[in-house]
Amino acid sequence: MICDFDVSPDGNYIIRSTLHKPFSYTKTYANFFKRIYVVGIDGQEIRMIKKQGNPPKGTPARGMWRWRPDKPATLVWKEKTGSGDKVSSSILQCEAPFDVDSDARKLVTVEADIVDMLWYDDATALFTERSDTRHSRIIKAFNPSDPAAAPVVLLAEDTRDLGTNVSVLAGSICRERGTGKALVDPRDRTVLLSGNKRLDEHGLDYSYIDRISLKDGKTETVWTSEAAHRTAPVGVLFHSRKGIRMIATKESPTEVPNYFEINVDRKGRVKERQISGFVNTLPHSDEIRMEYLTYRRADGLACAARVYLPAGYDKERDGRLPVFMWTYPHEHHTRLSAEINFRAKHNAFAMPDQWNQIFWCLKGYAVVLDWTMAILADTPEDDYNANFVRELKMSAEAIVDALDRAGIGDRDRMAVGGLSYGSFMTANLLAHTDLYKVGFANSGAFNRTLTPYGFQFYKKDYWEAEQIYHDMSPYNYADKIKTPILITHGQMDENTGTHPIQSERLYQAIAGHGGEATYMQLPYEGHKMAFRENVLHYFSVVEKMLEKYLK
Repeated sequence: MICDFDVSPDGNYIIRSTLHKPFSYTKTYANFFKRIYVVGIDGQEIRMIKKQGNPPKGTPARGMWRWRPDKPATLVWKEKTGSGDKVSSSILQCEAPFDVDSDARKLVTVEADIVDMLWYDDATALFTERSDTRHSRIIKAFNPSDPAAAPVVLLAEDTRDLGTNVSVLAGSICRERGTGKALVDPRDRTVLLSGNKRLDEHGLDYSYIDRISLKDGKTETVWTSEAAHRTAPVGVLFHSRKGIRMIATKESPTEVPNYFEINVDRKGRVKERQISGFVNTLPHSDEIRMEYLTYRRADGLACAARVYLPAGYDKERDGRLPVFMWTYPHEHHTRLSAEINFRAKHNAFAMPDQWNQIFWCLKGYAVVLDWTMAILADTPEDDYNANFVRELKMSAEAIVDALDRAGIGDRDRMAVGGLSYGSFMTANLLAHTDLYKVGFANSGAFNRTLTPYGFQFYKKDYWEAEQIYHDMSPYNYADKIKTPILITHGQMDENTGTHPIQSERLYQAIAGHGGEATYMQLPYEGHKMAFRENVLHYFSVVEKMLEKYLK
């Protein structure tokens, strides 16, 4: 069974990965037995370059098998030894007949884990290294023809400021469309870095493109997005000292995303040309108004939320509204990470769906989305889950107080909900606060002892952090949940951490203590609702509960 393949630039060879039985119900697909071969374009096997499994002790682990895009058929890969703060990684290459054990040539070695590599020509290549112990992510340029030459640092970041999901990076090197090579200006040897996590003086994020010198790492900004729109570069088509040309999407709270060609000249002047014509086809949704609400938690943390209001709503005339709010918790080691990552977007268009339930505005509710639910460690070295309930309550109290101060929300008529970890959040809020009149918990896990080997991005297992697992589990506080709750779960949830038994047991625990719980299992459904019948039935039940408990 071929599960992956990559054709060499000259079209003569293929890196082919095959999947082999026996399969497993206890290991994930990524750990199923695989073999990786180099084969001819006629399918004839030339050499097996990897057989999946733990390498013999003392030998390097090999991975990231690729073709160099600037060569006809040169195989490149990574070799890694050690672990923790004693990791060493190398990039190697080999030509036909691809004897990776005897003919490999080492190009560069670093005392960290290499997580990406990018090529341009014989004199220019880049790699990204990451160290969990040093909390660093560094992009470096190196000369693949001169292993003795020291790599040049182009970008260095502290990954603690990127949040627990460090795949959300502050910037990435632009690539040539089609070839995947680094987009390099051959005249002045510069590359472009594109990102969307830079903050203005008001704490609002914007997109940018920087030009970085491959010679010394010197950086200059050549383009930034405007405040009124969310502009996301899709790909840079051309760049030189004369300027850049790129394709990007633009959107705003009232404008659906469309593609634009954007040209920036050497003086920073911008010309735009719209090249797609998507329109909002959803009736009435363009009449809903969005307000970007910024506020602070009790500990001073800067927070934000998207607040959607009914068409024509006037605060003085119509008074305070019942509120439907939906969000998702995110863990952070630093305050900076909590203030810039997973933050509500101030200029994005919301397509109404089961995550952006702005259609409740048509029924007279204020809808609050993506409000800050930060689980923040006391210090970067501390366990962010040690004070999970405290952080949860502080974030929830902050948004309720902010809506009250703004004169928008009626603090006595508020509903809260979430999916997956947001469902876990919802049950905890109902157990530990009296802020809400009804809750909606979709596809959640409520007893952390049923996920004993970690959850979300939490690495500690149950036996290392027994008290934390206990304190975080709303199942253990089911007798305190007296607020009405709708617990929904897909019958065939494929997510390993949210088996339907989690919802069944929470429902039984709440009901057994006289709580007002409804359990709805959706037939043939997975972790996220997909079938029209299930989605519409779910919303009909939510509407009835909102009407009953908030109106």
